[in-house]
Amino acid sequence: MPNFLLKYAKVHPGGWNTHVEIYKNVKGNSAGAISTKWCQWDRVCGTLQKSEISSTGIIHPNKQRYLSLSEMKRIASFPDDFKFTDRKHGVERIGNSVPPLLMKAIAEHIKVNILEKA
Repeated sequence: MPNFLLKYAKVHPGGWNTHVEIYKNVKGNSAGAISTKWCQWDRVCGTLQKSEISSTGIIHPNKQRYLSLSEMKRIASFPDDFKFTDRKHGVERIGNSVPPLLMKAIAEHIKVNILEKA
């Protein structure tokens, strides 16, 4: 994690969103603030974006680091044994995908409420 994010994490007041003014005071500018999000144990994780750069990403709720690819797979309901070629492509695939369990629920709904009633 970039050094400025380690500094920011110490003064982050909590919540999902990054506070732009505090971020700007620590980093010197606000670039990346809107794309840096913070997970919380008692809340649903927000959208996993399809790309990360060194200054943006989803931060672990109580560790000063970005979420691992394994953690992102779990959040997005991919099976633990699902393999990606590398982190960059994994983040991109997760961010572009419809989560597998959501797609399963949609397909089951279509089957029961549309196909079986036809």
